[in-house]
Amino acid sequence: MPARRDRRNNLGKLVFLERRFKYLLIKLLRLKDHSHKVALGFSLGSVVNFVPTFGFGLILSVGLAKLCKGNSIAGLMGGMFLCGPFRLCFT
Repeated sequence: MPARRDRRNNLGKLVFLERRFKYLLIKLLRLKDHSHKVALGFSLGSVVNFVPTFGFGLILSVGLAKLCKGNSIAGLMGGMFLCGPFRLCFT
C-alpha cells in the first residue's frame, strides 16, 4: 500500500507542476508590457540557465531580468524553458 500512496503523491505533484506551468505560460502570453522587455527577460532567463547554476538558476534569472529592466515573469519562463530538457540530457 505505501508504494501506491507514493505514486499517487508523485502524480499529484506532476499535475500541480503542469498546471502551474500552464498558468505561467498563459500569464506570459497575456503580458501588457513592451515586446522588448518581454524578449529581454526571456533571453536573460535562458542564458542564465544554459550554464550550470546548481539550483539557483530560476532565482538568478528573475533577479537578472529585474536588474536589466526586463520582464521578470518572462525571465522565469525562460529559466524554466531550459531548466528541464537540457538538464535531463546532460546528466
